Amino acid sequence: MIPEIVLKIDELGRIIIPIEIRKALGWDSHTKISISRKGEKLLLQTYLDSCFICGNEDNLKTINGKYICQNCINELKQK
Repeated sequence: MIPEIVLKIDELGRIIIPIEIRKALGWDSHTKISISRKGEKLLLQTYLDSCFICGNEDNLKTINGKYICQNCINELKQK
């Protein structure tokens, strides 16, 4: 387990995520990161473009800011 690390925000609002943490999470320069707020905490997690219904990552469409795959669209049309 990586101990707590205290970082300062620079003048542009950035922080550097230490290499030890990035390596442990498998993050590289191409990794998309999702940032969300829970009260006074920020949650950083790997962002994957995937269907919000089934999790499929292929053939995605965007509806109201959410991804949905063509398979789920077809299934919803049949109901």
